Amino acid sequence: MWPFRRRRGGNSGDDLPSPAGLGAFARANGWEAVGDERPFDGHLEDGVHRVTCAIHRVPSNTVMAGIRVGNTIFRDSYRTTVNGRTVIVSNGWTNIQTEVQHAPDHWRGVAVCAAELPSVLPLARISPRDTGAELAVSPSPTSNPEFDRRFVVSAPPDAALEVLTPPVQQQIMARDDWFFWIERYLFGCISPGAFTSVEDVRERIDAVLRVIAAIPTSVLPDHVDHAADDLIARISRLTSMEEAMTMLQHLTPTERDQLATSDTPLAAFADVRSPQEAMARFKTLDQQRKMQLLAMFMRVKDAQRNT
Repeated sequence: MWPFRRRRGGNSGDDLPSPAGLGAFARANGWEAVGDERPFDGHLEDGVHRVTCAIHRVPSNTVMAGIRVGNTIFRDSYRTTVNGRTVIVSNGWTNIQTEVQHAPDHWRGVAVCAAELPSVLPLARISPRDTGAELAVSPSPTSNPEFDRRFVVSAPPDAALEVLTPPVQQQIMARDDWFFWIERYLFGCISPGAFTSVEDVRERIDAVLRVIAAIPTSVLPDHVDHAADDLIARISRLTSMEEAMTMLQHLTPTERDQLATSDTPLAAFADVRSPQEAMARFKTLDQQRKMQLLAMFMRVKDAQRNT
């Protein structure tokens, strides 16, 4: 774990530069400003810090190296929707300086773009091999020597082959300095240097969505379906077996029809009328549907926590 030590004294980063024109562009296009404290709801913030340390080759023992590392803070964080998919952008800043009294602040910026996934991917991260090899956990080859020379993939056995097909690899290899951090239902892209313009942000959103679009639909559905989010929210608020029984028994015919025809894993539960039936039906789902269902619950619970 990289150290999270706040700089003693020093400024809070309030005077860090913002991408030119981004605030006005966001307001004009209906983007939502999200809190800079946890713009990714706690799912990517630690990853951004660790990637920043890797980019700047911060050793794990900062005391011995005479380096002081502050917390990563976020600025200019916005949320929008692109083709039904939530996208969050932010600049991450980390104060990395020498362990010398009165040493000046040295803020290192990274650009972060995260897109919502309809399911949980069997990947943890994809890192440039020259700067991010130490971040790899259970590295898996892709059978493409050129890709494996440039990137290291953290994934269970065979998962890299299923997800990182040649079209996906082609999109990723457009740059050598992108880190992809996949956490729960978010697909994050982190790169050296903060966003400096609206065009930077727009280009990064397009690039990340191209990577996701290239992933085979046999592994990841090609869109996020929010049609059943309200029903999921109702289910997530249940606190007892009796409440679950009542809800399942009292879905209206219209709700059952809507659920049955929706493109969600909950469609398999449209005729379920008891918790026992629900558990039995869950066991019959394939792994992809189970992961998609879990991701949907994660999204809704996070949304409830932020309201």
